[in-house]
Amino acid sequence: MSYFSEKLRQLRKERGITQTEFAKHFTIATGTIANWEVGKREPDFEMAKKIASFFDVSLDELFGLKESDRHVDFADFTRMLNEHGITEDKIEALPDSTKDMIIRLFKEVVNNQN
Repeated sequence: MSYFSEKLRQLRKERGITQTEFAKHFTIATGTIANWEVGKREPDFEMAKKIASFFDVSLDELFGLKESDRHVDFADFTRMLNEHGITEDKIEALPDSTKDMIIRLFKEVVNNQN
């Protein structure tokens, strides 16, 4: 299980709500919540923001990011893409919200290099 899946389950249970209730709140399938909580999938960026807002936590807290995790230089970024065989075609096949998140992150990395 990922940090996210464990944190989501913890936050949901602390609120005393079922997967079904949580799914209804966001108008998504209960199976989606189950997949998130067992680590099979993760929400897209827009949904992650909604979940963080719902639980009144930061995205960093929801995904277990530490300050040191946020600093990836451009060489590391391109190396990671190459290591995982991420090509332009693979990125193009992603949902628009995910592509937007990647573009925003990439622009931030590039802007921080200057």
